[in-house]
Amino acid sequence: MHYLSRFTWLVELERQAEIRQHQDEISRLSAQERKALGRCEYELKGHKADNVFHYTVVKFNKFGEKAFNAKFTTGDLVLVSKGNPNDSDLSGTVLEVNRFMIKVAFEAKVPKWVFSGNIRLDLYANDITFQRMLNNLKSFIYQKHPLKELILGERKPFITKPVDIDPFNENLNSSQLSAVSQSLGTRDIFLIHGPPGTGKTTTLAEAIYQATLRGKKVLVTAESNIAADNILSKLDQYPALDIVRVGHPARIIKGLEKYSLFHQFQEHPKSIEIKICKDQMLYHRHKQKKHQKPLSNIRRGLKEHEIQSLARKGKSNRGINRKTIQSMYEWLKMNKKVEQSQSELRDLEEEVFQEIISAAQVVVCTNSTAASHLMEKHYFDLSVIDEGSQQIEPSTLIPLLKSRRAIIAGDDQQLPPTILSQKAQPLSFSFFERFKKAHSENCVMLDIQYRMNDQILKFPRFKFYNNQLQSAPSVSHHSLQELLKTKPSESYLDSHEAVSFLDTSKINDETSIEIRGKKHTSYENEYEAETTLEIIKSLLKHGLKQKQLGIISPYQGQVRRLRKQLEEDREPIEDIEVNSIDGFQGREKEVIILSLVRANEDGQIGFSSDLRRLNVAITRARRKLIIIGHGSTLKHHPVYAEWLESI
Repeated sequence: MHYLSRFTWLVELERQAEIRQHQDEISRLSAQERKALGRCEYELKGHKADNVFHYTVVKFNKFGEKAFNAKFTTGDLVLVSKGNPNDSDLSGTVLEVNRFMIKVAFEAKVPKWVFSGNIRLDLYANDITFQRMLNNLKSFIYQKHPLKELILGERKPFITKPVDIDPFNENLNSSQLSAVSQSLGTRDIFLIHGPPGTGKTTTLAEAIYQATLRGKKVLVTAESNIAADNILSKLDQYPALDIVRVGHPARIIKGLEKYSLFHQFQEHPKSIEIKICKDQMLYHRHKQKKHQKPLSNIRRGLKEHEIQSLARKGKSNRGINRKTIQSMYEWLKMNKKVEQSQSELRDLEEEVFQEIISAAQVVVCTNSTAASHLMEKHYFDLSVIDEGSQQIEPSTLIPLLKSRRAIIAGDDQQLPPTILSQKAQPLSFSFFERFKKAHSENCVMLDIQYRMNDQILKFPRFKFYNNQLQSAPSVSHHSLQELLKTKPSESYLDSHEAVSFLDTSKINDETSIEIRGKKHTSYENEYEAETTLEIIKSLLKHGLKQKQLGIISPYQGQVRRLRKQLEEDREPIEDIEVNSIDGFQGREKEVIILSLVRANEDGQIGFSSDLRRLNVAITRARRKLIIIGHGSTLKHHPVYAEWLESI
């Protein structure tokens, strides 16, 4: 009961904090300020677009074909309003985004005002995920489940016995093969620790495939839709797998639609029967519209059975003429047929959905979707859970309870779940991290990475991975020069040095000192932003492609400044990704410019002192990492001092 009450309290705290953050920000900030944060677009006009399955789709454009600033992504939940979001309860899911258009999918018909001008879209909180976690917690504590005692810490895991495998992917290295072999041999829970660039998703895909060869039905989940689709894209390379991707079609990336539950629904043999049922319902509705709807002001208190009796007798009543009564009677008859058709349609659709899920060897979805109505009756031989170190324990608990065995992948040396509520900070300690500390014998680390030049890997290998992480020969010495058309003269672009540090503390310039925004409270650094732009232009001049370059910073204030700077330059730079360190987790670029921002006499580096954030920041680059920072400030922290000394 302590487990239930503790996590219920923590989840509810975080739920309220997330809702409050969005509501407070919408109330506190103007549309222009929300737009600057990338969480709002306004002065839009809606246009009807082709429906996607049974979802109503609206395309939003700006007048004059102006470009969008918002950083919405496919799958985001948005609040749609006529200029004032506090007066609206209409929400939809982002289906598609480009610089000039946002498509939003709605589960029902939308009001006419959506197609007028002055429409506003705001990024919003999704309460369904929290509700599913809370409901799952309540059911867990009262059910008998083979993993219950292990989850509660009341027993140790069973000893894992590796199984022999004949890998389909012949390129797997020894640690990946060991991870697949051992994880398939688990009798309860096994962890795969995947440091940056070690092919964690590739390893999981092989484990899933091998499980299906052994007749296992597998549930594959991740906290985010992107991570779920990353595994799905790997599974797409395997032969003869019956896979279904469950979830909102707007949240499935292009190219993988064939696996969507809704796509398979349309291809199902019973789709013709469903179409007939829909046509019948539409026919009855069409006939119904020809008759008088028995509104209260027209029926004058007459009950349905009284209308029926009067119509059969051909009588009038209470000042209602015989023709009107007969018409209301016909409307009621048609209404019963409509309701019957709707009921038959719902039952038939549910039957088809359940048949598709039941027949699949592999079901892919998010943790939250695994607790949806569609998945309620389905139980699996094995759950494979990705992003284990980035999700709170009540989220991990959902797929854990859908099977008696589980493989969980993650990296507890990278960023933990982001928790908004100060009181709910214990949620940042993931189940992956808890289980790894308690039962390290049931965990294997992937030890060969395929991303970083050896010089970039040097510090994280020593500091975070006990010198166990090695580089594949194909990447150990790859360099920036291999991507450039000309040889740079700038010292910080020296291709022999994969890591360069530009120390702004050696610059006698007031703009090199950090500043803090008045409204947003986040830190910015003007000098670092200007320097970043100079470096970008140098790289592009020498032939680097924009999509090969990423710009990251610990602070959203600096991210906003950098984005604005790129957009407003004489020659706008549009295809370079600029994001926070947290937002770049799981990503990689050939070249990364890292702006650390903090520059003060007190040596304060703020939440950059979370060393997992440092690890993420310096492991995004493949060939070149350029760091811009105030050395004298950073060196107040012993680990940063050690890192800078190693460069």
